[in-house]
Amino acid sequence: MAMQKRPCLIDTDGGVDDALALLFAQHSPELDVIGVTTVAGNTDVHQATENVLRVLELDGAAHVPVAMGYAAPLEGHLERVTSIHGVDGLGELHRFKHETGESRYAPPTYKPVDTHAVDLIIESAKKYSENLSIVTLGPLTNLAEACRKAPEALRKVDRVVTMGGAFAVPGNMTPVAEFNIFADPEAAQIVLHSVLPITLVGLDVTLDVILERGIIEAGHAHIRSAKSQLIADCTELYANFYKEADDIHGFYLHDPLAVGVAIDPSFVKMSHYHVTVECRGQYTRGFTVADRRKRRRVFGQPPNCHVAESVDEDRFVRFFIDHLWPGLN
Repeated sequence: MAMQKRPCLIDTDGGVDDALALLFAQHSPELDVIGVTTVAGNTDVHQATENVLRVLELDGAAHVPVAMGYAAPLEGHLERVTSIHGVDGLGELHRFKHETGESRYAPPTYKPVDTHAVDLIIESAKKYSENLSIVTLGPLTNLAEACRKAPEALRKVDRVVTMGGAFAVPGNMTPVAEFNIFADPEAAQIVLHSVLPITLVGLDVTLDVILERGIIEAGHAHIRSAKSQLIADCTELYANFYKEADDIHGFYLHDPLAVGVAIDPSFVKMSHYHVTVECRGQYTRGFTVADRRKRRRVFGQPPNCHVAESVDEDRFVRFFIDHLWPGLN
C-alpha cells in the first residue's frame, strides 16, 4: 500500500541548509511539498526566490508553486552574514564552470507565481486545513502577516515546525539570539503568541546534528546527478566557514532537522513551555525566553510552544542520508 503523503508548505530564506532541507523534503515519501514561500534572511528575497526556483528546477520539481514574500522585517532593517552562505545565499555558485567556461548553473527558467507568499500560506491553510504542515526555515515575517490577516484559517493547520531559537545554548547571531528569530523578533513574537500549534527546533538540537564533508563527497560519487553536484558545490563555502569557526569537518543540519521533525517528531524530545521573544533589549534582542521554572504552572503563563531539547542525531543523520543518497549507508 502506498504511503499517504502529508501536504507540506515550506517558508524559506534561500540559504545553503535551506536548499538541503528543500531537497530532503522533495525526496521524502512522507511529504508532499505543495508550495514554497520565500522571505528575506540569508539573502535578499529576490535572490532567495531565484535560489529556490533553481533548486527545484534542477531537481525536476518545477511544478511546485513558489511565491515571493517580504523583503524586510516588520521593523528595522535586515542584517545578513554573507560569510556563511555567500553573497548569493547558495555558496557563490557563480564560481563553478563547465570545461567550456560556461557557468555550471544557468538562471532558472521557471518563474514564481503572481500570488504573494502570505496569500499562498493562507490559501494553503484553507485548502488543506488540519492536514497541512508548515515548515519555516527563515525569519517569520510571512507567517506573522498571515496570522494577522487570516487567523481563523491558520488556526486549523495541523502543525508548524519552526527552525529558530536558542534556549539553553548560546545564539549564533548574538550571545543569546539565533539568526532567524533575531532577523525579525517582532514577527516571531506574533507567531509564537498566535493560534498556531508550534514546535521550535532551535540551536539546542541543531548544533548536535553534523553532516561530515566526506558524506557529501561519497554521496556524489555514489549518485552522479545534478542534485548531488549542487549539494557538493553549494556546501563547499558553508563547510569551510564551519571548519574555521567551529573546527568541525562538515556543517550543521539546521533546516533539514526541522523538515525531519515535520516527518517524524520522535527524532527530538520536546517540552511544552511558554515562550516569548525579547524585542527591545539592547543586548538581548531576539532572545527566545522559555519559562522552565518548576513553579511555572503557578506563576507563569500557559505553554504556547513545544521546544526541542535533545535529538537522536545518529538516527536522524542516517535518515537524511537515506533520503538524499539512497543506498549510501
